[in-house]
Amino acid sequence: MAKLRKQPRAPADPRLLEQLMATGLRHHQAGHLHEAEALYRQVLQVVPDEPGVLHLAGMAACQQGRHEEGIPLLRKAIARNPSAAEYHVTLGNALKESGKLEPAAKRYREALRLNPNLSEVHNNLGTVLKEQGDTDAAVAAYRKALALNPRFAQAHFNLGSTLLEAGQAEEAVASLEEAIALLPSYVDALVNLGSAYNEQGQFEKAVQPLARAVESDPSSASAHRNLGHALEELDRHERAVLHYREALRLGPDAADLRTRLANCLRETDQFAEALAQAEQALALDPGNAPAQVAVGDVYKNQGRHDEALAAYRRALAIEPRLPGAYVSLAAVKRFGPEDEDLRRMEALAGSLDEEVNALPGLHFALGKVYGDCKDYERSFRHYAEGNRLRRAKIDYDAGRRSGLVDELMEVFTPQLFAERAGLGSASELPVFILGMPRSGTTLTEQIVSSHPRAVGAGELVDFTRMTSTLQTFLQDPDAYPRCIARITEKVARDFQQVYLERLGRDAGEQAMRVTDKMPGNFLHLGLIGLLFPRAPVIHVRRHPIDNCVSIFFQSFNDAHGYAFDLRELGMYYRDHERLMAHWRQVLPNPLLEFRYEELVADQEAISRRLIAFCGLDWDDACLRFHETDRPVHTASHWQVRQPIYKSSVERWRCYDAFLGPLKEALGWSDD
Repeated sequence: MAKLRKQPRAPADPRLLEQLMATGLRHHQAGHLHEAEALYRQVLQVVPDEPGVLHLAGMAACQQGRHEEGIPLLRKAIARNPSAAEYHVTLGNALKESGKLEPAAKRYREALRLNPNLSEVHNNLGTVLKEQGDTDAAVAAYRKALALNPRFAQAHFNLGSTLLEAGQAEEAVASLEEAIALLPSYVDALVNLGSAYNEQGQFEKAVQPLARAVESDPSSASAHRNLGHALEELDRHERAVLHYREALRLGPDAADLRTRLANCLRETDQFAEALAQAEQALALDPGNAPAQVAVGDVYKNQGRHDEALAAYRRALAIEPRLPGAYVSLAAVKRFGPEDEDLRRMEALAGSLDEEVNALPGLHFALGKVYGDCKDYERSFRHYAEGNRLRRAKIDYDAGRRSGLVDELMEVFTPQLFAERAGLGSASELPVFILGMPRSGTTLTEQIVSSHPRAVGAGELVDFTRMTSTLQTFLQDPDAYPRCIARITEKVARDFQQVYLERLGRDAGEQAMRVTDKMPGNFLHLGLIGLLFPRAPVIHVRRHPIDNCVSIFFQSFNDAHGYAFDLRELGMYYRDHERLMAHWRQVLPNPLLEFRYEELVADQEAISRRLIAFCGLDWDDACLRFHETDRPVHTASHWQVRQPIYKSSVERWRCYDAFLGPLKEALGWSDD
């Protein structure tokens, strides 16, 4: 039988092939990948070795997720034309998407050998190197991409994100900010910029980019989570709760996120749910030591110190080097010089890098511990170190604060109060307890709120928020306090209504008085006097050095920027004193002032004055304030669970040798 002769392929019609390719490219550009690939394959039936068509067909297959079909076509295209850099790039992308990192890197490098000026390929190579764990090489690749194209937003983002993951948060900020400058709604860059600020402990700076990320993409779980973190660290717990809840709704259930939510719920008096969230975190991850600390902190705020101590012990059994557990432990335990916990805390503090956010808190805890041991030199050394580390990360200007006090004294004059008297509410429900932090305001509130017709609302931030937003509400060219002269009746009435409703939720049916004991309200007494001129104001004073030392020994957040340097602390105290002298002259409110030392010396006499000043009949429960069952969140949570004691009076003398800068700033003389 004669062998059949193979028929020769029909000659291609160039015009038909051009038409097929043109139509295929239009489909490809429009995203119609299936249609484009079909046309490319039709062309390949006629010209099976055409590298350009092989490349396009392989690309279309890979873009549809069929890498096992596309990659052989791309390899064939390269075999036909190995000098085409773009072919190597496309194959590199396909291999990267398939998880074949080393072959992908090889293709990217070959493309760059053929054409070193491909900024996107340097960027892609950086991503592969990062996934391979070669951070330094990845950073170098991103920098090459940016050298070729400084306006390459994704490369800026990739560089910043890689630096952030490598623990170089400060260096990451510049790159992430550049990415956002090029693409203002770049959500991932906004989230990572917020994370970089959180990593550095600059939580106030973190809020703005994270809030923008949430606004741009409300479905971003990471944006809500990181914003919640920043707000939590700034003690804006109610807002943090909202974002943590949203992060849980949008993202996977996570033990650490539930632990943070538990901490914020505790700070907003939602103890039952706080405990439930912490326990759910432990159900998800029984080895989660911070969740055990969260359980202990709920007990601590409820005055259940034995149960709190047991929870902290469980946390340390899981994670013996957890700084937060030792910080909380120190708050509920008295230490002796031979205490094994003291030895462990010292070893831990000595092993941590200065950039670790938890280190300052550990130094403050050690300061308290050595104070228990009466080793005052070591105690002060740790307090000073904790303050030094905190001060290095915040932006505070003592001169600017003094300037604000000057402005308040210039704006709030007797004439202003007389001219705007019609704005005032007749309500006597609020009682404002204020003064320097650590002056005895928490103890004072506990005494008043022990009365059956009074309720303690704690430290409310309503007036701080109003002063920060008043200019916007009034659309005034001047910031607060200058804009106060033009406050409208509507703005005043709206704020009064919201504030009184807030107090009413705490008051219930029996309460005649609700205390707002935000110490910093001394800065806002002018606004308080305009809006609530009949509300009683209680100003608690304390020996200036005792007061300042107690502040210096407390690990405050960044809102207390004055607290971390003895000289700046002394200046702040003097500003407080001169502003209160002004309020005595101009304020329309009834004002009661007393010294903490007087309360310690004669508890009943001062307590009776307080209750009478609030317009209440005397009740002996006010002498048993330490039995009152209410949550306490301030640094005084331990003290208000105990009867009054005198050990805090003249405590400063134990540290006298170290207080020179403070005394100088106060103008104090030992004579």
